[in-house]
Amino acid sequence: MSDWNIFCKKMFKMVKDKKGFTFIELMVVVTIVGILAAVAIAAYVDYSIKARISEVTMAMDALAQAAVEYHQSNHFFPNAADASYADATALAVVIR
Repeated sequence: MSDWNIFCKKMFKMVKDKKGFTFIELMVVVTIVGILAAVAIAAYVDYSIKARISEVTMAMDALAQAAVEYHQSNHFFPNAADASYADATALAVVIR
């Protein structure tokens, strides 16, 4: 028998006799899962913040459009106490 065959038989016997995982193997897996979780959580937080910023930007665009339309029809920008402007901005936000 060649040395290669003897080596293969010994390795096969070692693998066959092995039951379960060593502590080091389990710790390596836990470390890898922890690193992946940290990266995923950071990416999720960034995505969540970008989504909130996008939502606010869209709402502000609707308010800006309502203010421009008010200015075009009345030739001045509204103040906060103007009830018709409040109605127009509420309508603009609901429509968009």
